[in-house]
Amino acid sequence: WRLRGGGLVDAATRIEFDDAVGDGLHLLGVGVRKKGPIKVYSVGAYAAREVKESLASLPRDDKSGALARLREAVASSGSTVSFVLKMNFKVGAEKMADAIAESVHPRTPDGDGVEALKRLIADGVSSKGAATPGTLIRFDCKPGGVSVSVDGTAVGEAPFPSLAGALAAVFLDDDGVSPPLRDSVVENCCGVAVAAPAGGSAGVDSSGGEEAVSIESLESQLSPIKDSATGISFGPK
Repeated sequence: WRLRGGGLVDAATRIEFDDAVGDGLHLLGVGVRKKGPIKVYSVGAYAAREVKESLASLPRDDKSGALARLREAVASSGSTVSFVLKMNFKVGAEKMADAIAESVHPRTPDGDGVEALKRLIADGVSSKGAATPGTLIRFDCKPGGVSVSVDGTAVGEAPFPSLAGALAAVFLDDDGVSPPLRDSVVENCCGVAVAAPAGGSAGVDSSGGEEAVSIESLESQLSPIKDSATGISFGPK
């Protein structure tokens, strides 16, 4: 559900996500990553405002088209799509790194990139012992690769261009690890009505294109009303 201010709550874990992160990225949707019955973490997807707005014109029943457009944004020059993982279940550093790497590996031929990403995750998480509930792991997917941070501290970057798209696909393709995230992105970003521009044509109803009825035209059709007690008549205006 939505928080005051525009943030979202993952209904499965009740973990909250802010509407935006400090570097100009805006929340697209949230969802849970489950392993069997275990709710391992919640994930929020963030992107630049123009990326989010590009999804608004797509209908909500075009989920594949919306998610494909978002994945394509990762390959666009200057665009960043970020995934913020908030742990709900304790996972060891190596196990967490292995799990992410195993999901990325089938989506890219760059084995060196996968190993570099795996090492960054393991190094970042092991610095605090394990990915305990509340731990925040962030992946910034950019055209040049993937940056990793843990609890707000930068760990490093895996500079392999194909890695960004592969990691984004882990969350956004048809076989992604969090179906609720994909549904949330579409629900929150697609089919959004665009507000009528200020200074539009006077006398036109922007919702249907019909000519608006003026107060004056209504008043001209009204008859005077007489007060039965005093006999005084009152005009329509």
